[in-house]
Amino acid sequence: DNAGHAEFAVSNNTVVPDLIKISAESIDKIIQNIKDSQLFDGNKVATMGMSMGGLINFYQASFLNNPPTCLVSIVSIPDYAVLKGNNLIYQKYVDGKLEPATTEEEVSKINNLLDAYSPITNISKLANIPTFMINGTNDEYMPITSVREYVTTASKLNNKIRLLELEGETHTLSSEAYNIFLPEVFAFLKENF
Repeated sequence: DNAGHAEFAVSNNTVVPDLIKISAESIDKIIQNIKDSQLFDGNKVATMGMSMGGLINFYQASFLNNPPTCLVSIVSIPDYAVLKGNNLIYQKYVDGKLEPATTEEEVSKINNLLDAYSPITNISKLANIPTFMINGTNDEYMPITSVREYVTTASKLNNKIRLLELEGETHTLSSEAYNIFLPEVFAFLKENF
């Protein structure tokens, strides 16, 4: 997650939606470097993210210059409005760690950024990227109903959107869930390269 989990430093009081944007910009630069290097086929780059990593990948694919060839999202969603009210998103970076955003100004800023940065607002671009979404039916942060709504809407624009629902799984997936979805992820990647 780059900045999201302190893989690189950001300035104090940077809020989670800005962490998502900063991390996505970093991924976009990496993809551009791959293309520029000509060591690899820059048209065959997949991104895969879990939870905040998925939020970052959706943002990067929707708004920046180097969308991936395909995208794998695990326990995530491209509609940031769903995250409103979730305490995990109402945080800021202070002295190398995330702390709650407590002032009205911070909460208002986060709500405004969730609206501005939501990949769902650029669904026509996002829907053209083959996407494999893996979500638990009991996810307490990324409601399966919202994931299904996105998949239904995006599927009308492109039929390369796939959802694997893991029955009974929460946001913290069990080892059995990994055994189920990892072979399908590899098949999806092979199919889209």
